[in-house]
Amino acid sequence: MRLSCFIFVCVFLLQSCKKDMKPSETNNSTAVSDIYINASCNPDSATQHIAYSCYVPNTFTPNGDGVNDRFGPLVTGVDALEFKIYNASNTLIFSETNTVSSGWDGKTGGKIAPTGIYHYTLKTHEVCRQSDHYYNGICNLQH
Repeated sequence: MRLSCFIFVCVFLLQSCKKDMKPSETNNSTAVSDIYINASCNPDSATQHIAYSCYVPNTFTPNGDGVNDRFGPLVTGVDALEFKIYNASNTLIFSETNTVSSGWDGKTGGKIAPTGIYHYTLKTHEVCRQSDHYYNGICNLQH
């Protein structure tokens, strides 16, 4: 769970391209100190360029164990995204428009969706190049 939270925080920080951030945290197993992110599309000596990247997994297991319970893209260098999921009959069952994807929890109409293959579409808007990227693919929901 700690790794998942760390990855989410990193993705959130990388997505916050318009803000200077300096988080500090110390706990029993992790020490993070003096991390500066001043993302810009025109990097200089005091700025770190956040490159565009997009990864969408192909399987998830929304069984409540805290591992792979949500399905969604992991993106950096993005200021907007549209993420949609369709069932086998091409009915839209999940949609979000945001800057960071919270992902699909595997439910449709408040109930757990059946095990199977689902289709997704994703549109992202890259900050630095001010361009759109389009993706589509499938995900495997397993219980």
